[in-house]
Amino acid sequence: LKMSECDEETKARGCLRDNFLTKYVPMLESGTGCTDVACWAGKVGEKNANIRERAAYQLAMYGYKNADARDQAREALIKRIPEENSGNVLNAFVFAIDRLSPDGCSEACLTSLQNAAIALRGSNTKNAARRALTGLHARMSYRARQSN
Repeated sequence: LKMSECDEETKARGCLRDNFLTKYVPMLESGTGCTDVACWAGKVGEKNANIRERAAYQLAMYGYKNADARDQAREALIKRIPEENSGNVLNAFVFAIDRLSPDGCSEACLTSLQNAAIALRGSNTKNAARRALTGLHARMSYRARQSN
């Protein structure tokens, strides 16, 4: 909400602060007790888009540090892509998958990524994400060839 959209009562008690708390506190609290890839992978399907976005960034961080967990993190993100409608979350997913793939990924992973990109059709947000995924697919394929 913008201050001009607040009514007189909410302006008096801080409409913008209340809106911030309503929007971001659930995202901040979602990390309580979540310290590994398995926990964050479970949060990519949450109802709240801010929590899904945070989960993607956390997966990028935890998965990058733990090579054994990269596949699990990447699979959780790729699986969720076709169902996602938020542009911010889709961008976070693309970033996280890229970060989790310093050496590319397997043929099965590349196929899953390509299928996820194909499934993103419709809105401008999804079309932009599809283009980003196509570029990511090319980078990951190149990295996989270089690391072999």
